[in-house]
Amino acid sequence: MEPNPEQKQPEQNPETEDTEVVVPEKEELEKESAVEPEVVDQPAEVPEKPLLQAKQSLMYFFWPLILAILYVPAGVIWIAVRYLKYKSQGMVLTNKRLVILKGLFKKKQFMFSLDLAAKAIVTQGFLGKKAGYGTVSIIYQEKEYSFDYVRDPQAFVDACRKAYEEQISNH
Repeated sequence: MEPNPEQKQPEQNPETEDTEVVVPEKEELEKESAVEPEVVDQPAEVPEKPLLQAKQSLMYFFWPLILAILYVPAGVIWIAVRYLKYKSQGMVLTNKRLVILKGLFKKKQFMFSLDLAAKAIVTQGFLGKKAGYGTVSIIYQEKEYSFDYVRDPQAFVDACRKAYEEQISNH
């Protein structure tokens, strides 16, 4: 192979044996890399075809799975507690009184005369008005006794008033 006249051969000095010798080829490569390459369009006759498709890792489901493992049992427990509370409460209107029953392990029974039941207060929020439920509260000796999530609470209080009126008319 003939030596390229453009390439310079590094000079050898016995005094500079320990020093680093810069090869001109490296300098030329650095100069070439600084120059931006020209963009060449693909010829129209070569069709484009996919070479590789990136696929997502199953780790995509890691955090949702962790949250489901942590919160689903908590949600199930919460629903179970709410169901037990739902089944352990009741409110019964008789022809003589209104009885509110509460408690799962420690049963409490509150009995009110029909005159107090007729003065019951109905409280409904926005969602309660739309879904048809509310809270019926009775105030007795400055203490409030309430029963939450009553279906059609106004109809229940109206029934209490009607029972009170019938009790008065029978005496």
